[in-house]
Amino acid sequence: MARKKIVEKPKKERNFILCPTCSSKSRLLRTEMGGLQTRECTSFNHLFEVDMFFGFESGKRRIEQFDRPFFSPTGGNYSDWVQGKFKNDPTGKGDR
Repeated sequence: MARKKIVEKPKKERNFILCPTCSSKSRLLRTEMGGLQTRECTSFNHLFEVDMFFGFESGKRRIEQFDRPFFSPTGGNYSDWVQGKFKNDPTGKGDR
């Protein structure tokens, strides 16, 4: 009886979601409907959001804090309060 040759499958390439500030690996903190993920950098604990609606990352932006209240405590725009000084600077490197 002849033996079959075992053919190895090619390994799938790993795709990590990297931090937009320091380019290190990240871990998932929260997923919301529509594919919006809140992630944290493993090296420096940067917080950022990634849109995974289409199954791949289509946009990253750094955020200032993790929790989302229903209203802005400062009375201004909610997205300005959540993103803080990182609103216009997705890398977060401009104001240090």
